[in-house]
Amino acid sequence: MIPVSIPYIATNQKQYVNDCLDRNWISAFGKYDNLLCKSFSSYVGTKHASTCSNGTVALHLALLACDIGKGDEVILPNFNGPYALFAVGYVGAKPVLIDINEDWDISLDLLKNAVTKNTKAIIIPHLYGIPSRIIPIKKFCKDNNIYIIEDCAEAHGAKEGGNVVGSLGDISCFSFYANKILAAGEGGICLTSDDTLYERINYYKNQTFNSGPIKTFIHNHIGHNYRMSDIHCAIAYSHFEEIDYILEKRSDIIMKYISYLPKYENCFQKNKSEVESVNWVTTFELPTKISHKRDELEKYLLDNNIQSRRFFAPMSDQPIFKDMGGRVSGCLQNSQRISKSGIYLPTYIDITDESIEKICYVINKFLG
Repeated sequence: MIPVSIPYIATNQKQYVNDCLDRNWISAFGKYDNLLCKSFSSYVGTKHASTCSNGTVALHLALLACDIGKGDEVILPNFNGPYALFAVGYVGAKPVLIDINEDWDISLDLLKNAVTKNTKAIIIPHLYGIPSRIIPIKKFCKDNNIYIIEDCAEAHGAKEGGNVVGSLGDISCFSFYANKILAAGEGGICLTSDDTLYERINYYKNQTFNSGPIKTFIHNHIGHNYRMSDIHCAIAYSHFEEIDYILEKRSDIIMKYISYLPKYENCFQKNKSEVESVNWVTTFELPTKISHKRDELEKYLLDNNIQSRRFFAPMSDQPIFKDMGGRVSGCLQNSQRISKSGIYLPTYIDITDESIEKICYVINKFLG
């Protein structure tokens, strides 16, 4: 079986983990937590960074920091992973779904139509390493006091213009799950340049303890144990040290896929102007005439011992969306069509040319 993903082991990974064990510092707020936060925030271009236990938790912390709760609305693109929807549910807010355009972006007009007096935030995902353009809607959000939360779980190192994703919103959230570009097994991080938001993220992730060395054990808000252990930070930091190498290797992978399937070059990762994508996973959208055969292709690959994953189901198809009292703004036809048209293919640092060639042979046989 060719798996869809295998975690990468960085050069210094074992050394740093053993260093944690040798110093008996395996909990949070350690040496590698500090190194990771300083290095990663500098790389992205924000003032602050705060680690947490996973990417979904990062989204929850972002909403808590923005003081979003019952009665508030959070706008989400319908083409999305379910994790942002979960986070909105955690704080008891109402999700509002809007469509995307052909470039997988949120248009300013659709956003304007969705906004009400209860709109407090929008969560914008950079799915599959392909940045959603934020600059065209940033001024409108600022003028209307709408927080922009970037979901960068799948897009470490991607750019919009000269800006690394995660630097354009009020808060950005990254994942360090085992299959991510920077992987720690589990873990996440929130980035912001706002001092108040940063303090609130740290407050909620650490059980809402009071600041300072003396703990009163008086808690004014419900707290969460969302800390990231220093062992996980050590692994993530060892990956961050090699981020350029990791991104280059992943870029090579998609070029190899295209070289074996040149006829279907336009079916691979979406190309769009003014952004620089990263190849978290190698996406493949079926040609329009046979896009309805997406599920058949997934099964055909599996029958040939090749794992793949279909695109995320649209949020409008999620039973929990209705349970949360969600609202739909406008037509969702683009997101519903795109969600059902594509898969992503095995993508990991040590995948062999022979494996890529086999995958492409099987795809070509299916399409032909």
